[in-house]
Amino acid sequence: MDSGGGGDATTEVHVMLAPEHRDATAAVRDLVGSHHATLRPLFPGVADVPLNRYWLVTVPAAEADGLIGRLLALPEVEGAYIPPTPSPA
Repeated sequence: MDSGGGGDATTEVHVMLAPEHRDATAAVRDLVGSHHATLRPLFPGVADVPLNRYWLVTVPAAEADGLIGRLLALPEVEGAYIPPTPSPA
C-alpha cells in the first residue's frame, strides 16, 4: 500500500512467524522499530491460534526491502513479503 504524498509513502509487509512464536518477539519488535515502522496483528481479536502467527508491518517504502531481508534473517520469522497488488476484476 502506498500512501502517496511523495517522501511519506508507506508499504505494508506481511510477516509470518514460526509456529512456536505466536507473538512477536523482542527481536522482531526492535527490528521493526529501528526501521521507523509499526507492527500489529494481521488478524486482531481472532481466537484462532494459527492465525496469531501473522503480523502486518507498515514501513516507509524506501526501507521495505531492507526490513524484509533483516526479518527473514531472524529464526523466529518464517516469511516476510509485500503482498501483490490485486488486479481489477
